[in-house]
Amino acid sequence: MSNAERLATLVSAGARIEDPGTTHVSAEAIVEAGAVLKPFTILDGRTIVRTGAVVGPFVRLVDVDVGPGAQVLDHCLLRESVIEAGASVGPFAHLRPQSRVGERAKVGNFVELKKTSLGEGSKAQHLSYLGDATVGPGVNIGAGTITCNYDGTTKHPTRIEAGAFV
Repeated sequence: MSNAERLATLVSAGARIEDPGTTHVSAEAIVEAGAVLKPFTILDGRTIVRTGAVVGPFVRLVDVDVGPGAQVLDHCLLRESVIEAGASVGPFAHLRPQSRVGERAKVGNFVELKKTSLGEGSKAQHLSYLGDATVGPGVNIGAGTITCNYDGTTKHPTRIEAGAFV
């Protein structure tokens, strides 16, 4: 099945694809009814975009599960990650494999997550790198935060407890 046929099938099942000419959805990807794909969106691998989620524009998702009502905003690259219900990612965010954004959590401008879990309702709004970290619920990660976890020999996980302000 061609990409155009695939997109037509998704639209007939209730997905909204704003610009089919600039959108690509792999054969393995799932886009549920009520989900919205904005222009220049690419869904690769086994990506799932659930009901009410909005993705794009200019977004590439590879093996990502986007929860109900979640948003992935402009110019983001997400790989092998989970975005839970009502969460928001972007614009200009990069999520590397094994990252998870909890329910109603926010990952903002120029934030990168690598093998990190951001707890429910937590926020990393701008200019931060969180790698090999577990961030509890209700945490506020301030601008310019970097989890430094490599001592030259070994990586050490970072834990930030519930309700912390960093």
